[in-house]
Amino acid sequence: VVADEVRKLAERTASATVEIAQMINSVMSQTEVAIGHTSKTNERVATGVALSREAADKVGKIKASTHDIAGRMSEITSSTKEQSTATTVMAQSAERINAKALESDENVQRILSIIQDLSRRGGDLRALVSQFKL
Repeated sequence: VVADEVRKLAERTASATVEIAQMINSVMSQTEVAIGHTSKTNERVATGVALSREAADKVGKIKASTHDIAGRMSEITSSTKEQSTATTVMAQSAERINAKALESDENVQRILSIIQDLSRRGGDLRALVSQFKL
């Protein structure tokens, strides 16, 4: 009877050992997949951050150009007002262009703010993702 119980215990132990080995293999496989996904995510985040920085640089250049254009348009508007009534239509057109340039500048400011926020969030995401490295 004791030998039979010992044999049954040995069989259960062997079965449990196989199940544990299968669980370990499954966990290892899932961990490898997770590491692969994390690596891809890191690459995508790095690419996104680089693109955000590049876009922010370009938006900065656009902003500087817009300020320059706005300044030049103001000069054009001033000199146009001094001309005869025949050039009044030109002055009004320049004022509309100036208003559009200022509106464009405001839009660029908003876009720059969004890009800076995205860049910050990209850094935050990179920090979060870096916590998952093994």
